[in-house]
Amino acid sequence: MSAVETVSRQWDILKEIPKWPQRAAVADIHARLPQSEYQVTRRTVQRDLERLMVRFPISYEVEGRAHYWFWIKDAVTILVPHMSGSMATTLMLAREYLQPVLPASVLGELDPFFEHASDVLSDTPLKSWGSKVRILDRGPMLIPPKVNDRVRDVVYQALLNDLQIRAGYRARGKEKHKEYVLNPLGLVLKGGAFYLVATFDGYDDLRQLALHRIDKAVLLDDAAVKPKGYSLKKYIEDDHGFSYPLSPEKIQIELLFDADTAWHLTETKLSADQAVEVRKDGKMLVKATVSDSDELRWWVRAYGDDVRVLKPKGFS
Repeated sequence: MSAVETVSRQWDILKEIPKWPQRAAVADIHARLPQSEYQVTRRTVQRDLERLMVRFPISYEVEGRAHYWFWIKDAVTILVPHMSGSMATTLMLAREYLQPVLPASVLGELDPFFEHASDVLSDTPLKSWGSKVRILDRGPMLIPPKVNDRVRDVVYQALLNDLQIRAGYRARGKEKHKEYVLNPLGLVLKGGAFYLVATFDGYDDLRQLALHRIDKAVLLDDAAVKPKGYSLKKYIEDDHGFSYPLSPEKIQIELLFDADTAWHLTETKLSADQAVEVRKDGKMLVKATVSDSDELRWWVRAYGDDVRVLKPKGFS
């Protein structure tokens, strides 16, 4: 066997070693090597690992006759393209949320990592994770409520594997928890708190359950039931699930802003048909067709005396 083949094999071995606290047995590392390229025994892989340990911060633990290898915790390592599912998921979410704020040149440099992450997720349940998680921003940064670690883990596993959970939930304003079987469908971060979008077993109407009000959760073996046509994107953007609509019909709104109060609306519009008129006194008249919701009214009230609602009458 040539030196080039040996180096190539050892490089592939390094890629299969996870970082502590995860570990990989020699048998698993051997099984993941491309057998069409390397027709070697487990003993050869073991010898390679022992040689690599001299130059790389890797180590192993022995349990019975098995050796479990890992990259040492907090070790300063060279970049080896081994990537766990959680790392790949984090990278894919980072791409989605960082894309608006990073220069294209920076994103271009990261493209190989994003592509590798996509390959890692392609044959795992994590490939759909990005469609199950959304982050919504509104208002000041709030200190998030404490979420039970066990509850969070169970909810994440249920979303990941499309399974039901049995949960104890305390509704807002109530003192006692009640137990429900839930179909977890999505997770939304809004106003510093996480909300689980789910249905109660046997029902199709979507509910929002504050994660910090769940005191216990148990993962069940039954598959979660998804309502026909459901998607988290549709629920948020088309059905206004987190805007709390007051009417299914849209309204024509006319807002008169004081000078220099709402110039951002010329760039970030309230609606596709928005029209803006800047008056001689500097005040700005904004007309738009919008969904009437608690969130819209909260947004308007936040301007205080800097805005006057001309239409519709009685809007407050």
